[in-house]
Formats: sequence, C-alpha cells, structure tokens
Amino acid sequence: MLEPSHALIVSGVLLIFGFANAFVGRDIFRPLLVAYGFIAGILVVGAVAQYTNTEASALAVIIVGGLFALLSFIIYYLGLAMLGAGASIVIVQYIAQALGLTPAPLLLLAIAVIVGVLAIIFHDYILILMTALGGATMVAQALYLFFPDTQARFSFMNGLTFVNVGTPALVLGAIVTLVLAGLGIYVQYKSFEEHKHLSY
Repeated sequence: MLEPSHALIVSGVLLIFGFANAFVGRDIFRPLLVAYGFIAGILVVGAVAQYTNTEASALAVIIVGGLFALLSFIIYYLGLAMLGAGASIVIVQYIAQALGLTPAPLLLLAIAVIVGVLAIIFHDYILILMTALGGATMVAQALYLFFPDTQARFSFMNGLTFVNVGTPALVLGAIVTLVLAGLGIYVQYKSFEEHKHLSY
C-alpha cells in the first residue's frame, strides 16, 4: 500500500497531468513523448511479466522504458502509437476494475495493438480522443484517493491499482470521466479546427 503522504503526491500528479492531458493533450504531446514512451515500456514489461507469470525486475523496467522513451523521441508516429496503446490499456483496466473484472493479458495486448495502429492512421483525432479520455481517467483515479477507505497499490507488474473503492467513489469517478472527457474532446477539437483553418 502507498503511504498517505505518497498517496497525496500520486493524487496531485494525477490531477495535474490529468487536467493537462484532458484539455491540451494534443498540444503538449510532443514535449511529453519521452514520458509516454517510458510509461509504455513499463506497461509492456508488466504485461509480459503477468503473461509469463514472472516478476518484473526494476532493471528490466528501466532498460525497456528507456528504450521506448528514446524511440518515442526519435520517431513521432511510434510515440503516437505508444500513447494510443498505453492509454487503451489504462482505460480498459480502469473499466474492468470498476466492473470487478480482470482483463486477460492477451486481450489487453490485442486492444493496444489495434488502437496503436488506429492512432497512426487517424493521428490528430485519435490523439485528441486518447488524451482527453486518458486525462479524465487520471483525474477520476486521483479523486478515488480522497475517499477514506480507498487505498492505492503500485507494483511494476500491475502498475497503479486501487482497493476498497466503494460505490460512491466509482459513481463519482464515472461521472467525472464522462464529463471531463467530453469537455476535453470539445475544447481540443475546437482548438484543432481553428488552427487548421488558420493554416490554410
């Protein structure tokens, strides 16, 4: 379990990155490519470790995360695919947790690959959708920690997970996710269309 002081820090980070991604995710995507690549590397190591039923080592996480971060910085579209793949994993796990389910690693991998490919083909629109949804999900998860019974766990294999999440927290999280994601998509899409018309 995370200590209360650490949980407060995690909550603050989730809120900051969540709101930033929800409303200006497309605009700040390139500067954050390295961070997204590193996170995607961690998710890949965790998924492989879970599928092979082994423990992910800190060294493996650092090496794979570092390689993904470097590739994301060098190759823009690869970074975009990693964002789509990583965000889809986070969103599916969040929905599954809310429903009390555990998604199969192969299902997560398949969804990640499909969304990653779509992210390249429809990059601007997928980027808006993924950052808005991902950011809204982060904010909802941050709000979980304000409920006294909710506890957070972190491991390299499973990432950040929450236990003892009550119905009020789940309902609030679902509402916040839907409303914030909708607002984020609207704001980002409007900004994108305005910039597109100005460039013509």
